[in-house]
Amino acid sequence: MDYQIYRLLSPILMGFLMLSIGVSIQYIKERISKLLLIYQIAVLFNLVFNYLEFLSDANNLILLFSQFQHLFIHVTTLSWFAFALQYTGNENLLRKKLIGIIGFIVLINLIVVFTSGNHHLFYKELVYISKSGYTILHPVYGPFFWVKISLDYIALMAGTVFIIVSYIRGGSYFRNQSLLVIMGFIIPLIVNILFIYRVIPGLDKDYSAVSFAFTGIFIFISIYRFKLLHFTPMPRNVILHFLDNPIVILDNKLQIIDFNSKASKLFNLSDRNLGCLFSTTEIYTYIQLPWEELREGFFTQKVIRVKDREYDVRINKVSVKENSNKGLIISLNDITDKIDLINRLEKMQVTLIKQEKLAILGQLSAGVAHEINNPLSFIKSNLGVLDKYLKEKHIESQYLSDIEDILGDSLEGVSRISEVVTNLLSFSRENRKEKVVPYQINDGVKSSLVITKNKYRYKAKVILDLGDIPCFLTAGNEINQILINLLTNAASAIPEHCNEGVIKIKTFVESSDIVCEICDNGVPIPQGVDIFEPFYTTKTNMDGTGLGLSISRKIIENEFDGRLFVKDSDEKIFRIEIPVK
Repeated sequence: MDYQIYRLLSPILMGFLMLSIGVSIQYIKERISKLLLIYQIAVLFNLVFNYLEFLSDANNLILLFSQFQHLFIHVTTLSWFAFALQYTGNENLLRKKLIGIIGFIVLINLIVVFTSGNHHLFYKELVYISKSGYTILHPVYGPFFWVKISLDYIALMAGTVFIIVSYIRGGSYFRNQSLLVIMGFIIPLIVNILFIYRVIPGLDKDYSAVSFAFTGIFIFISIYRFKLLHFTPMPRNVILHFLDNPIVILDNKLQIIDFNSKASKLFNLSDRNLGCLFSTTEIYTYIQLPWEELREGFFTQKVIRVKDREYDVRINKVSVKENSNKGLIISLNDITDKIDLINRLEKMQVTLIKQEKLAILGQLSAGVAHEINNPLSFIKSNLGVLDKYLKEKHIESQYLSDIEDILGDSLEGVSRISEVVTNLLSFSRENRKEKVVPYQINDGVKSSLVITKNKYRYKAKVILDLGDIPCFLTAGNEINQILINLLTNAASAIPEHCNEGVIKIKTFVESSDIVCEICDNGVPIPQGVDIFEPFYTTKTNMDGTGLGLSISRKIIENEFDGRLFVKDSDEKIFRIEIPVK
């Protein structure tokens, strides 16, 4: 009966094996597919030679086919072990040295099996029995056979242990995948043990080859149902140790239960620290958190300095259910380069703001000189007339009224010069962040208009609608720089020698925000263009850097938590919003 079952099952299982091999070939580029393919081919040849031995009548052919079976069984078990290492993410163990050892063992087995007639280390005695019309080889095995079979068992069991571990640690999808693989390899192991030790009386046929072929069915199902060759479970020791960030894992009693190699190097952790309280380790001296806060996982983030490097520390509570605490995961992210980059960017931004201010001063210098030159001219003329009057020994009364007018005009000119110079000096001086003073945006508008007057005086009139605006504390004159940028752009947008140019400036308070709106009736804003993009400019005479609006927006957002945007592109309304603090 057992022979008839074998004769029926063998061809069917060969078909499944070939189908499974065909599927594996589709993924041949993957290393795990190559190992699985070697295993499947070895199983197939083992079953083929076992079937040929079963059908043969000649003793010499039966012996030859039996020898080939032992060779391919050895290849089967060793390739299974290599597949298990790759499947569970322990491919780092599968080095060239190990592959060389496996190849050497297969070669020694090949030599010993096929030369056993000379030394009888493998087959001690050959016994042929006839049953149900078939001749079966039942040899008495020598010492090398037991060495070989022990190696086979070790390889099978070691590979199975690796996959069982991945089954325990894997998710439900990986567990189903691993379970099929485990079942496919435990079955031949059990069947082989039952046959070798004759546990079942009357079982003369060795079903080991058939039972190994059952793995073809399980692998086929695992490939199609659970994507065996698409992805495999990566165990903790691979993922954790290959992470760039130092990781330390604690249980709910704050005892160290795991850490990766990066944490080990950074905080001098070793296997001796496993099971120790977190408070007794070097890493705790850096984090320095209250014990209860750490236990409850209240703390989430902190920046610490370790060995001249800055680390962003994050602590996450591991919870299965709400309000439960199974442990803590402490991860550190090296942010030293990020901090250095931020510092460099801040310095670069300060430099850009300073350069933009110098560019504006360069643009306004001619106009400022003109504003100063006019009053200086008539002051000089007035002083000349006054000097002439004073040189006369007796000043007639008719000249007294002229002298009063001359002095009045001169004082007005001096006042104009003083106003221009004061506003220019106020704008040009460097910001001192430690000097925080009350600032009135209406005064800033008036000051900026004085500095930019020569830009608009001959082509636009200014309409002011300044509301009752509260003062707020600020450092330096960043807002004045923004106002000058906007006023300069507004004046530049109005064509030269235009008699109908208008610049409107309105300030008011809206929803606890100080608002300043500046609009003009000059050239419209181009459609589909981000005018706040760095270096964008409409000027073709190299009169500007194209950074004015970009820097202005950054100042408003970064320094004041406010906004600078175009409220209405048709009317060209630029709106500044600054929260009142």
